[in-house]
Amino acid sequence: MFQSPLLMVGLRSPFYPVASPSSQSIPRPDSLLARMIPLLLESNGISDLSDLGSLHVATSTPEAEFGQNLARHVAVLSELPQVHAVTMEQGCNGLFAAMQAAALRIQTGLEDLALVAAVDMPDRVPAQGYNPAPSPRLMQRVPRYFSPVSLIAEELCREAGVSRDEETGYLKALRARVNAEKLENNPCVVRPWDEEPKQENEPLVQNEIARQASPCGGAVLILLAAPSWEDRLVGPRCRLNGVRTLSFAPQERAPQALQAVSRFLKSHKLEPEAQDVWELFDPHVGFPAAFQKTLSIPSERINRFGGALMQGDAGTATAGRMMLDLMLGLQSNQAREGMAVVYSGRGMVGLAHCSKG
Repeated sequence: MFQSPLLMVGLRSPFYPVASPSSQSIPRPDSLLARMIPLLLESNGISDLSDLGSLHVATSTPEAEFGQNLARHVAVLSELPQVHAVTMEQGCNGLFAAMQAAALRIQTGLEDLALVAAVDMPDRVPAQGYNPAPSPRLMQRVPRYFSPVSLIAEELCREAGVSRDEETGYLKALRARVNAEKLENNPCVVRPWDEEPKQENEPLVQNEIARQASPCGGAVLILLAAPSWEDRLVGPRCRLNGVRTLSFAPQERAPQALQAVSRFLKSHKLEPEAQDVWELFDPHVGFPAAFQKTLSIPSERINRFGGALMQGDAGTATAGRMMLDLMLGLQSNQAREGMAVVYSGRGMVGLAHCSKG
């Protein structure tokens, strides 16, 4: 946990279904982020950019438009050539790794402001890239390393003792709850493109018992600020008390993922029942169902805005949307603190703890 909590504000684009009519009007990822940066800075009253020190961009597959140092392209297009620009790739965990790096730069006094972005568009670059080349040696030594997300989720469910009926019950309760939240009124969503998408509403999974999230694309932009900026930022915000990425041997990933979260909470004296808002990564229903049962989290506190199962899965950009949904969940009068947890498989977990801003 940080010695002094950082301030966090952000915005995102709509998340559009892959191969939908909406995708035809979405610009390239570098152009999209370059349009979003001035919107975020201006909405928070930031005109002097001398305090902005770095830009960290996470993407799941750095090929084609996402390759060739995407962060540097975005910095130049945004007329921020002086910032330290870094492109990061850690799969779905990339956004948390980028936030951790940016937060450390602020904590050590290198800068007061840092931008963190996540963007993924599976209809432009396939999930495994155009030329997937997994290591034969790694596949031989750790065959389960490249297992699909559905198998990883089933491992977690078996470890936690979650039945299929409990998974279905979680999904039905989630859909009934989210329908009442009115997703379209999310104040963090902006449309930074010239042509209005043909599909106006956010993508929702129509089948209430779909066990896996539908692929989609989108971008998220987050501004981290030193505590000295308390009176200078405007709009919805929260305090980022800590962010960590954890790694462990992938051979035992299912039980260790659950144990890693429990150890993090215990080491920082955070009680699961004290967290009013939980954002749990859910490309498959097995992930939130297993964490809910293991940590005894009330279902109404989990993924208040629907998570990937209701809004679609956009790789590491999903983790960014989780952070903004956590921030919005903390705007409630009853909410005080919350957690976001991403388990990206292959032995990696990302965790963040936030409190009301």
